[in-house]
Amino acid sequence: MPSVHHTRHRYHSEKSAEQQLLANDFAYRLLLDNLVKLGKRAAPDVLRRAEEIASYAWLAHPGRFTDGVVENILLRAGQDLEPWTTSAIARRTAAGATRTLHVASELYLTGGHSRALAKWVQRDLHSSHAIVVTRQVGPVPDFLSAIAEDRRAPITRLDPNDDIRQRARALRSLSQDCDRVILHHHPDDAVPVLAYAVPGGCPVAMFNHAHFAYSLGSSVADIIINTMPYFRELTRRYRYPQATALLEGPLGLDRLHWSDIDKRVAKQRLGLPPACPVAMTIGAESYFTPSGDSDFFATLGLLLARRTDLHVLVVGVGDKSALVPSRIRDTGRVRLVGPVADPRPYFEAADICLESFPTPSLGALTESVAYGEAFPVPAFAESENPLRVNQQRVSSIAVRQRTEADYVSYVLQLLDSPEVTRARAATLRRVLVHDDECFGDQFEALNALIDRAVHARRQLPATECAVTHEHIALASTTHPRRLRATIWRLPASGRVAAYARAVASGHESIGEAASDVPRHLARAVMRRLGLRRKG
Repeated sequence: MPSVHHTRHRYHSEKSAEQQLLANDFAYRLLLDNLVKLGKRAAPDVLRRAEEIASYAWLAHPGRFTDGVVENILLRAGQDLEPWTTSAIARRTAAGATRTLHVASELYLTGGHSRALAKWVQRDLHSSHAIVVTRQVGPVPDFLSAIAEDRRAPITRLDPNDDIRQRARALRSLSQDCDRVILHHHPDDAVPVLAYAVPGGCPVAMFNHAHFAYSLGSSVADIIINTMPYFRELTRRYRYPQATALLEGPLGLDRLHWSDIDKRVAKQRLGLPPACPVAMTIGAESYFTPSGDSDFFATLGLLLARRTDLHVLVVGVGDKSALVPSRIRDTGRVRLVGPVADPRPYFEAADICLESFPTPSLGALTESVAYGEAFPVPAFAESENPLRVNQQRVSSIAVRQRTEADYVSYVLQLLDSPEVTRARAATLRRVLVHDDECFGDQFEALNALIDRAVHARRQLPATECAVTHEHIALASTTHPRRLRATIWRLPASGRVAAYARAVASGHESIGEAASDVPRHLARAVMRRLGLRRKG
């Protein structure tokens, strides 16, 4: 998924995660009030503003996973587009091979959702496939293009410069001859909601790859597909699904097969001492941004101090990252690899794989075992939550520790018993190879389940902030300046009042408001004067 700008400090030393959740909700409601006003006036930028709200809620969890106030505005806009044709409605009764249309917002060289889509096209042999990308700016990843070509799955890129309605019309037209649609869209992409906002046509399934996030799409999804039982339960409780399903198994792209892995040779290929223990971690750089007492690199410093022969590979974080303290760099035993297209050489060289935190890369622990026989180490936590999901396969050999001290001791024990650790990883790897061999067998039943649905968009209820264990955990990773940035997205006429409300509610201090308001008002005046001079 896309990364966002982060700074290097503990975000919640002064504010609790619950307070941050309430601040996120406050900012969300500011944007929502403005959206409702725009909707009543049928303002031309109402759809863009709806996407802006969803983008905010995706990155600053507001205590809800969806909201009818936003989605219902999009549904009304979608009803004004051209209706389905009669041939599209009749298509599902035609004989012959079925056709699946996959809809994505953006596809990347790295990241789980792009590889999950590619694997879906590759392994679902019960259907032909086509792919539509609604706002791709860069090139489509080579691995996906190759699989699409092999499976004769055309890729259509909509022009990201076209407005939302134009792209929605194009998507609806491209869906006319399909038997089912699978949404792999980003949480803030309104195009699919508009495109499928009318009944008729084929059933629509939403692949819930943004497990942790608020997302658009529930209103037009006839079924929501999850990758783990934990997230299926969250979907049932918070996304208002018509139906749910599971697609389980390793989502890594390459087919798994058993072959012996020589760790010493793999380490030598990467220029690492072959006799030394090697740990790795992998995830988007944003996943490692400290939150409260959860600071990956601080914990890593404790491990490096206790094991002076330990070498660490950090995949996904570049060597110029401000997240990495100088004391970590100065050890000379930490390699900041940055994003890579193929992490297998690092999986094969690693003896253990440390789950990224505060935010996990959910597929990484499984893939580290499956492709490299590296022992998976879950991040520590007092209890399971959306950021600390106990995966069934990983939990069969690994134990999630409750505290940082327990975690450090656990990792050291694993490194002190390399033969036992490796044998347990090998046992799990054999199970995962079998899971992968059977991965494609799920699609016949999944397609049949989707095909039984009759597509019907529906209004969602307006949702309020839920102050629960799950929502508090998700809000804990929010950048605290996001509220201020949100206020200055509002129309100029409402910014001072919004700041006053923020101060009155305790979400901003008087000092912060007093320093920010004059500066931004001065900028607004200068911009207006500049426009007048040009006029």
